[in-house]
Amino acid sequence: RPAVCADPQPPASLLATAQSLGASLAQLGQDFFAEQKSETWNWWSAQQRFEDLPLPALSGDFQLQNAAGVLAVLSVLSASFPVSAEAVAEGLRSAQLAGRFQTLPGPPLRIFDVAHNPQSAQALADNLQKQACEGQTHLIFAMLADKDIPAVVAQLAPRVDCWYLAPLTVPRAASVSQMQSALLDASIPVSAIKMFDDVPAAYLAALDASREQDRIVVSGSFYTVAQALA
Repeated sequence: RPAVCADPQPPASLLATAQSLGASLAQLGQDFFAEQKSETWNWWSAQQRFEDLPLPALSGDFQLQNAAGVLAVLSVLSASFPVSAEAVAEGLRSAQLAGRFQTLPGPPLRIFDVAHNPQSAQALADNLQKQACEGQTHLIFAMLADKDIPAVVAQLAPRVDCWYLAPLTVPRAASVSQMQSALLDASIPVSAIKMFDDVPAAYLAALDASREQDRIVVSGSFYTVAQALA
C-alpha cells in the first residue's frame, strides 16, 4: 500500500519497516517538496503541482511540513478521490484543531495547547515567543506522572512569568509536589509558583489575577486542556 511520511528525517526503523512490507513510501524532500515564499507556498511532486497556496491557518512553522504531507496523501488518492486546488486552499485557510494553540480572545488572551512532551513544548514556546505580549504570561500547568516533566518545564520556563500548578483528576496524574520540584530544579523562584487543588481552580485564579495586557496559557496534557475548557 502507499505510505506518506512528512518527517524530513524519519527514523531508520520506519524506513526499514516500509521496505520490509513492500510499501510504496513517499518522503518529504525526496518524492514531494514544499517551498515557502513570503506569504504563500508551493508544493510539487513528479505527478502534481500546487502554486501560491495560502499558508496554513494552524500555528507553528512545522504546520507547513504537516500540510505538505496532507497534499502528498491527496496526490496518492487523486485517481479515486480528486480534490480541487480551490478546496485545498480553503482547507489550509480554515483548518482548526481544538487544543493545538487554540486561542480565545481576551482580555486577557487565553491559549490552550496540549503540549505534553519536550518537542511539543518547544513548539508552544516558539509560538509564545513569536506572539507579542505586553504583559505577563500565566501558565496553568498539569501533567501526567509518566511524562518528562523536567524537559517540558525547561522548554516553557523562559516564556512563563507565573505558574499555576494543579493535579489532574486521572490515575496517572503527577502530584503538585512532583511538578513543583521540577520547577525549583529549573531555578524558577518560589514566588512565581502557585498551587491549587484542581485545574478549574487554577484557571479561575489565573483569570482573576490577570490584567488586560496579560495572557493565560493552559498546557501540559490533553487532560489539562479538557478540564480547563470544561
